[in-house]
Amino acid sequence: MISAKNIWQNTDAPLRVGLLVLNDSNMLSLAAAVDPMRACNRRADRVLFSWQFLAQGGQEVSLTSGMVLQTEDISGFIGDLLILVAGFGLEQHSTPVKWSCKIGQSVKVYSNLMKEYRNDETTEVFRPVLGQGCA
Repeated sequence: MISAKNIWQNTDAPLRVGLLVLNDSNMLSLAAAVDPMRACNRRADRVLFSWQFLAQGGQEVSLTSGMVLQTEDISGFIGDLLILVAGFGLEQHSTPVKWSCKIGQSVKVYSNLMKEYRNDETTEVFRPVLGQGCA
């Protein structure tokens, strides 16, 4: 696992990325998150990034194109970076669910998806506001 202080440090270990994909995400958003990592791996001729698709409970995720994505359970994710791939109806995904995953050297605990986030290392609480900066 790469140090939580700097995920971009020079190391031979690949950066382990989790992509938390919500229902009603679109293919373009998903591709925009994955394809740059795929291209880097190809150009470097080695694995610089590894990734896995995640969802609560490892449930299937339906994209707006009708494609169904197989995922792994977010609670089992141990990695260096977590990327949220969201689409339409973000508010409906902010149900009172609690789960945690290990990123870097800290455990991140999420409550009310995208409304409250707590870092167990520092006990800081962040409350992003839904809708700001979203198209």
